[in-house]
Amino acid sequence: MAGKSDRKFPLPPRRGSQVSKGKHAKRRPLYRRTLRAVTIAPGKLMQRVNQELYRRNAELAARNRTLALLRQLDEISLAAISMTEMAKRMTAAIATGLGYDVASIAMLEKGGTTLRWAALASSVPWISAALKLIEAGTLSLPLQGGLASVVALKDQAVQYADDPQTVYPVSLIQRLREADQTPQVEEVRHTVLFPLRFGDQVLGLLTLSGSRPFQQASRYEQESITGIVALVCLAIYKAKILTDLEAATTQLAQANEQLKDLDRAKSEFLSIAAHQIYTPLTAIRGYLAMIHEGDFGKVPERLAGTLKIVRESSERLIELIRNLLDVSRIESGRLELSLESADLVKMARELVAELRPNAEKKKLTLTFHEPARGLSPVVADAQRIRQVLLNTLDNAVKYTERGSVEVRVEEKGDDVVYSVRDTGRGMSKEAIGHLFAKFTRLDLKNGRRVEGMGLGLYVARQIVQEIHGDIWAESPGEGKGSTFFVRLPAEGSPQALKAGTKLTVGIKAAETGERPSEALAEKGKKAS
Repeated sequence: MAGKSDRKFPLPPRRGSQVSKGKHAKRRPLYRRTLRAVTIAPGKLMQRVNQELYRRNAELAARNRTLALLRQLDEISLAAISMTEMAKRMTAAIATGLGYDVASIAMLEKGGTTLRWAALASSVPWISAALKLIEAGTLSLPLQGGLASVVALKDQAVQYADDPQTVYPVSLIQRLREADQTPQVEEVRHTVLFPLRFGDQVLGLLTLSGSRPFQQASRYEQESITGIVALVCLAIYKAKILTDLEAATTQLAQANEQLKDLDRAKSEFLSIAAHQIYTPLTAIRGYLAMIHEGDFGKVPERLAGTLKIVRESSERLIELIRNLLDVSRIESGRLELSLESADLVKMARELVAELRPNAEKKKLTLTFHEPARGLSPVVADAQRIRQVLLNTLDNAVKYTERGSVEVRVEEKGDDVVYSVRDTGRGMSKEAIGHLFAKFTRLDLKNGRRVEGMGLGLYVARQIVQEIHGDIWAESPGEGKGSTFFVRLPAEGSPQALKAGTKLTVGIKAAETGERPSEALAEKGKKAS
């Protein structure tokens, strides 16, 4: 152990000692270099720090400008303006925000053969002043081979051009040359072209021109402009849709006015024609009645059947003419109603008695359920309401082949409800939805169609609605019969009109989101 205690460990040499060889001799130059670096570095380090700070400040400023521009473009994109106005605002914001000498948006016209400029803007005062003298909409450029714009639109990618004549119309370049009074300004020659596309639809072209190539821009600037272009595409597409909708709306409005004119002409023609036809038909009906009653002698037996057919045909024709006249008056706002106190129970009783012979011929049971007590009268045009009730009852008898027809008049709350229930062919829900439309006729199972022109229920609905009532139909389905309802407010109720009132019937718009008959049926059920 003593030997070990006498062993000496080498110590690092002191500075200035004579030990200059071995490992420590090799380390001394390293110490000197380190000391030299500490004394020399501060100047260069400060320079490098300043350069880095300048670079980062410039990048931060560019980011701030880009963010401000994006916010401005986003606000512009939310505006409900035309495509041309959207392009003008977007172009002005980009030129000012990014500092480009010329920024433009050109739209591809229908057919895809021509680019037409929608907007031009500049951040340079003298160029901006020159562009204000140019109407952008008058500048166009046919798409021909060799144009940088063609390449951009065809390849759907960013393109670069160093010759303005391959991008802009000659007239624009000439105007800028004439306006350039500052020869020291470097010529605007470098252009980057961005195709404006939304999905598969080509909208046009965004161009940015300046004195430096776009390739020399920082990576962040290039990426930022790519994002800006995407926002421009979306805004232009939205504005294009708005412009197209406005154009379509204008066309539809014009077409609608033309249709209204045609409809008025049609109604006027129907009115004149119906009046001209109605007069001789009335005379024919009168003479037929006189012949039938024997005023001109006894009718031979062999002519009795033919005479009956002629009489029935004349009655149907007169009824058709009446309906046409009513439709014409309603659509022109000339159908007048004179309101009075009317007894629906009495009307229903008389109509049942009047149509019972027709029901007995078909071996149908026609029943009127007499109310247990007296009911309140209604305020209506008695003649017109009688026509409405007759229409529903006559149809029930006419289109019921077997079984029965039942008529009821009931008072429910503030309303008096007349109903006709039959065991006839019934109707589908879809058929009920179209039942009260003009010129609607239902198809029968045997392939025949309901007689008439489908005007009776249409006229009935207009009249009933005018006096604050409803008319609707219900059916459990085809082959299961149907029930027609007419609801009128009782006299003195809040909804009832006053007797002695004069009304003019006109067309009313259908209730939003529902077919008219479905809306009325729902209201009638609630009231019942």
